[in-house]
This record gives sequence, C-alpha cells and structure tokens, in this order.
Amino acid sequence: MNIAAEIARTGSKASTDRITGFIGKNQNRFNSLMKALFLGPYRMTQRAANPAFICVQHYPTFIDPWMKPIIRELCSPEIPLSMKRNLLRILQFATIPPRYQGVVIDLAMGYLQDTKETIAVRVYAMTVLEHLSRQVPELKNELKVILEDHLPYGSAGFRSRGMKILNRLKALHSKTKST
Repeated sequence: MNIAAEIARTGSKASTDRITGFIGKNQNRFNSLMKALFLGPYRMTQRAANPAFICVQHYPTFIDPWMKPIIRELCSPEIPLSMKRNLLRILQFATIPPRYQGVVIDLAMGYLQDTKETIAVRVYAMTVLEHLSRQVPELKNELKVILEDHLPYGSAGFRSRGMKILNRLKALHSKTKST
C-alpha cells in the first residue's frame, strides 16, 4: 500500500482502518505515515493525524524516532493550529525521553495556561503533563495548582478533563504518602 496515496484519496474511517491495519507493528510503515503528516500539504497532514494517533496508542514506541521533529514543530511560532493539536494528541501516549522532558513541559505548560489557546490544545497539553508527572514527580504539585486556578474559568471539556486529572493526581499523592 502506498500510504501517502491512500491518505490523499480519502480521510474516511475506513481509510484510517486500512492504513492502521497495513502499518500494524511495522515501524518503517509508520515512518511513511509520519513523513506524510510532516510534509503536508494541509489536507494530508489532517488525514495522516488520526491513523498516527491510533498507531501510537497501540505502539507508543513508534513515536520515539519522531520526537525531535515533533518538538521542533511545536517550538515553531508558525505552527498551524491543527498541527499543534494533532501533535499534542499524539504525545499523550508517548513516553517522553528525559532529554526532551524539559522542553515538552515548558511547551505544554505554556499551552495549558494560555487562555486564548483552543480547548483541545489545552486539554491535550494537560494530559501530556499528567503523564510526564509520573516521570517527573515534582511536576505534580505545579500541575495541580495550575488546574485548580484555571478550572473555575474553563469550558465544560476543560473542567471535565481537569477534574479527572486532579483526582488521579490526588490519588497518586495519597498513595505515595501512605507508602
């Protein structure tokens, strides 16, 4: 299968299923998908994002060789909103290597605290930070404070995700206190 051709043809659920089925456990095929995501044009990027997200959900290590390009893209001031949203969505399932944790924390914190940012970007950033807090324990308290500050003013989706994350952080905190 030519992944780029399939993406160009249609962005349907059936196409996403065909692409993810074809990729399976194959890193090289996933790399072809990511090349299509990064090379664009806009429509290709949009259509490649969902299969990439699904693949990373099942095989989180697929994203490892793409961490540097993802971070480079997220650091770009000209990043299109859809790319920012989709890359953060993918990062929710990635294990961020220690050498990239600082920059990812800074980016995600900035997105989370920017009230002018879209809800989806803020919510995905929140989840990325929650997952990073398992690797960087000192992040838990900072994330908790930020969420508590922003929850009263957030949308329903922001509040819903924020409350779930706060509850998990509190449960994790009480579990570590009791041990």
